[in-house]
Amino acid sequence: DKPGSLDQQFFSNNRPVARSGKYRGIRSVYVIVASTYRPNQQGEFFLRVYTKTGNIQG
Repeated sequence: DKPGSLDQQFFSNNRPVARSGKYRGIRSVYVIVASTYRPNQQGEFFLRVYTKTGNIQG
């Protein structure tokens, strides 16, 4: 695993603490978890990221 990576064990042991709509936060590191309502169900997801100055994909 890469340093800072989140595995299945992390999500099994930690429940969500909140839900929100659109969020505008300060500059930081975020984890985006695409999920379905049913375990082991595959789905398609679309993620669009808007930035003021561009971004660096890692």
